[in-house]
Amino acid sequence: MGIFGALQSAVSGLKAQSHAMENISGNIANSQTIGFKRIDTSFVDMIPDAPVKQQIAGAVSSYSRSMNTLRGDIQNAETETYMALNGNGFFVVEQGDGSGGTFYTRRGDFDIDRNGYLVNGAGYRLTGLGMNNGVVTGSVAEAIKIDNSFLPAKRSTTIDYQLNLPQVPKTSSYVSTTPGSELFKPWNYSNVQGSPAFPKTPAGSGATLPATTPAYAFGATVNGTAAANSIVTDNDRLNVTVGGITYGVRFNTNGVSTPAATLTSATAGNAAVAKRTTIDVASRAALVTADNFFIGSTAVPLAGVTTDAQFQSAIETALSLAPGSAVLTGTSLVINYPAGASPAETSAAGAGVALNAPGTRAGTLATSATTVVTVPKEELANLRAAGNFNINGTAVTILPATGPITPANFQTSVNAAIAPATATYDGVTGQLTVTYPAGARAADTTVTGSGTEVAANGSITTMLADMETKLRALTGDAGMSVGIRNGRVAVIMGDASTQSLAFTTDRVGSISGDAMGLSLTTDTAAGVDVKPTNTLASLLIDHGDTLSIQVGSTTRTYRLDTSGTLAVGAGETRINATGTVADMLASIEADLKANGGPGAAGVDVDMVGGRLSVTFAGNYTNNVMISGNAAGATKLNIAGSYNATSGSVDNILSADSDRFVSESISGGGITVYSNTGEPVNVQMRWAKMGGTTGNETWGLFYASDSRPGASVAWTKLADYSYDNGILSGIAPAGGVATATGTEQLTISNLTVNGTSLGQMTYNHGLKGMTQFADNSGAASTTALKQNGYGAGEFISVGVSDAGRVVASYTNGETREVAQIVTASFNNANALKRGDGGTYTATVESGEPIVDQSGSGIVGGSTEASNTDISEEFTKLIVTQQAYSANTKIVTAADEMLKEALNMIR
Repeated sequence: MGIFGALQSAVSGLKAQSHAMENISGNIANSQTIGFKRIDTSFVDMIPDAPVKQQIAGAVSSYSRSMNTLRGDIQNAETETYMALNGNGFFVVEQGDGSGGTFYTRRGDFDIDRNGYLVNGAGYRLTGLGMNNGVVTGSVAEAIKIDNSFLPAKRSTTIDYQLNLPQVPKTSSYVSTTPGSELFKPWNYSNVQGSPAFPKTPAGSGATLPATTPAYAFGATVNGTAAANSIVTDNDRLNVTVGGITYGVRFNTNGVSTPAATLTSATAGNAAVAKRTTIDVASRAALVTADNFFIGSTAVPLAGVTTDAQFQSAIETALSLAPGSAVLTGTSLVINYPAGASPAETSAAGAGVALNAPGTRAGTLATSATTVVTVPKEELANLRAAGNFNINGTAVTILPATGPITPANFQTSVNAAIAPATATYDGVTGQLTVTYPAGARAADTTVTGSGTEVAANGSITTMLADMETKLRALTGDAGMSVGIRNGRVAVIMGDASTQSLAFTTDRVGSISGDAMGLSLTTDTAAGVDVKPTNTLASLLIDHGDTLSIQVGSTTRTYRLDTSGTLAVGAGETRINATGTVADMLASIEADLKANGGPGAAGVDVDMVGGRLSVTFAGNYTNNVMISGNAAGATKLNIAGSYNATSGSVDNILSADSDRFVSESISGGGITVYSNTGEPVNVQMRWAKMGGTTGNETWGLFYASDSRPGASVAWTKLADYSYDNGILSGIAPAGGVATATGTEQLTISNLTVNGTSLGQMTYNHGLKGMTQFADNSGAASTTALKQNGYGAGEFISVGVSDAGRVVASYTNGETREVAQIVTASFNNANALKRGDGGTYTATVESGEPIVDQSGSGIVGGSTEASNTDISEEFTKLIVTQQAYSANTKIVTAADEMLKEALNMIR
């Protein structure tokens, strides 16, 4: 065949390349067509039969090769009903006019037409299976039609409700420093049921104060082992006045005794001396003749005197003396005066007269002996008790034998002993002055009398013990105590004593101030004057007594210490009972408030109406038990069990609504729907009812009526009990709800503001309700949704990832109206292509394999053409070159034929 074969091969090549060019042209033209699948061209050589060594290349034939399985890029689209297939398969569609026929396409630009059908850009309707209430009900695929009618309302019947409650709800009433302030307090509500009561000792119980209380005093804080001379010096005196009688107690620090009475001074007594004047007269006759005789300043007339007798008489007359007073013996004239104080003459004058000084003396009276004894008035009672007061051998019995001794009493007692001598006593200076009758008497030389000395040459403790012994002996009060209580010096009269007590101090050394700090005293009291503030605790209890008070799960065990020396054991608390009843009770109260738990926050321990009362005000949840020997009938008389009753509240009245909100925390709110589709807001609040840590109870309430004038504002649904954070039980409110285990609470008729919602079930799930610590103090809702809705108007339709057509409504609801089906083929590239990107099945493609799962469907997207422009241009160039080469063969063959023809010519 030769040249003609070459021409035929070239022509076949031109034809095949033209076919390829046509496919390339179509591919490029549809590069923007949604879902378009390009067609590639394949070539087949055509070899004529010939011996092997004579075979030729032959001609060529072309055919189209579909690329249906090559996916185009998936692009986002704004239209919700657009969709693409991510993978193999085809949408199943039918004619847009409803004339039937089943077609397959990758073109997913579906939109709703005027009849409600989903139609793609090529006019084909999308088919699928019908659905009702989320369930596929159709069995045969048919055109999907969207119903745009109203969605009718659905009444809410269930609420899925799960949350975590805090361990401590931080309500607006919560105060971090006030235990129990976070709890709901039913006793404060106007409609509380039952009889709320807090624990308290009953009327008629409780110890009473004694009819009388002894006087007592507390002094300085001391260390009993310290040396006594560190707080007193030798002969310091503490004047202890008991019942008006003062006992001067002196401290002996060196072991050398000092008497209570000391001789201060003493003088002797003298007899009386008459005045005497002696004058030397040289010549009586010469003196008479001169008549100029003077004795002192007194003139003695001597006219007519001739004898000694007349001379003596003239002198006695001039001096107004009794006869015989003047005696002239020789030349010596002696004149004797009457007894009495008179000064001695100092001169005498006259003829031959001279005063004889040695024989002249003054006249003096008789003098008394005196004795001064120092006896401080504070020592008088001690002297009386000693019975050994003696003045120079004269014993003095101090009277009265009992009772107070005044300075006057002492003075009288001394006068009675020393009569006819007299005594005066100055209580201020302590000086006793004794005056004896005038006359000769020797001065007194001895005074004896001992007081009360306390040995202070050891420790403070031993000094106080000796002081106690001495004061008991002096006062006759065998119950009087002197010692150290709680580190302080204490002087306490015997329990039955009604004597007053007072102190003063006389210091003699370098230490100043009140001895041992004793100055202020609490006086004895009787009747209405006996008060907890002046009654010693030791009058009601004994040293070391035990008192145990249990409040709820908290127990406080006290040991009562009346001396300040008690050592307590593990789990015991020492209570200082060295002072008054008020102090002891205040210490117990303070410890209970601090350590007795929430139930003891408002405790009051006091004497009320003359009896000891223990009241746990505000504690309506924790029972109290009081025990111990101090609580017994003969002592504090408060032993027993005292129960708390909180009462209960099922409904919260409008008047108490603000209180309730302040004692509860929000549990969230949700809108539910009635039969008519009316939206109703249901608000929930949780109130912690009580319990111990790890075993708490909460109440769930809902806002049942907030309208003006409504009686009940909040209704209780149930109590929820938790065990270590896990819900352990639900106790529904009677007549309101029922419970199914811990997973459901069903309200028989939930009514809000007069709108009845019928039966409503709260679904909590298996472990949906918990109570674990949360610093916020608020409830954390983890699930809160309901199953109702109001009527809704159709607004849009979309496609879900599950390949379902979903209609959306104005009420927020969605409805799955159809399940889109897809079809796949064993040989998808053998499908017959039609207009609008459709395909029909062929024998070569096999029967469609229908998939109802909707897998691979991507809503809001479209699949682009799988044409690659750059690749098509490359094929275009190659095809053009191949076509051009074939034309060259035709030209060459033509030239060769011409040469052959020319050869014939």
